[in-house]
Amino acid sequence: MSDQQSRVEQLEIDRDGLKLHTVITRPATNGAQDVRYPAVIILHGLFGDMGYLPEDLLPEISDKLVAQGFMTVRFDFAGRGESTGIRNGFDAFSEIEDTIAVLEHVRQLEDVESISLVGHSFGGAIASMVAGMYNDVIHTLALLAPAATMKDDAMHGKVLDGEFDAVHVPDEIEVPSKKASVTGRFARIVRTLPIYEIAGQFNKPTLFIQGRDDQVLKSTSAANNYEEAMSHCQVSLYDDLGHLFRGAQREVAVNEVVEFLTLNK
Repeated sequence: MSDQQSRVEQLEIDRDGLKLHTVITRPATNGAQDVRYPAVIILHGLFGDMGYLPEDLLPEISDKLVAQGFMTVRFDFAGRGESTGIRNGFDAFSEIEDTIAVLEHVRQLEDVESISLVGHSFGGAIASMVAGMYNDVIHTLALLAPAATMKDDAMHGKVLDGEFDAVHVPDEIEVPSKKASVTGRFARIVRTLPIYEIAGQFNKPTLFIQGRDDQVLKSTSAANNYEEAMSHCQVSLYDDLGHLFRGAQREVAVNEVVEFLTLNK
């Protein structure tokens, strides 16, 4: 591409033998030399991917951030999208390791001046924990309907609309709305995760966005818990957003994310 266009790099990041499909997008250089960028790593949700259509949420956020001078880094968790690994082999530990592998790669890039995280749904819960683990590295954090409520759901025998015996956890848990399943391992791990305790170790600017009409989070309990656990957490609630940000207020919410990250460059 020419200097007048954003520059897109596709690569595979190795994580313990797995190949994490990654897309790094940089702004146009306009002839400038030795430019360094604030980088934003973007994490997708459960059963999702980095987004391959222009109308998908994460590419939209990426495009708007690049227009503001950010480098964006999107990737597929192992077993999703174009990454290798067991299909839908989520267990939270794996996604944390995936994110750390991508983070460590970005840390080595010579044209990066800072690193922030944006996470949607399950990816939001993962992003919040990685931010807590890497408080000295992560610059800012944006959580989009982070599904930290998955912990309580799993404790009560639910994964999304899939139900299971919480006392005798099965090896496979069907999730009808996704026409797929997750492992019992996923539920066992998720229900014991200290999500808010780890996220609370992050003491830098954080934005939490959620729709009051969110059918996955169902209440504002996650917003309240993050706000209580994190010292600099700004909460924004919308009436018409939905969990997948397909509501009428999507554009306003996306713009708030971009403005938050831009103001806190």
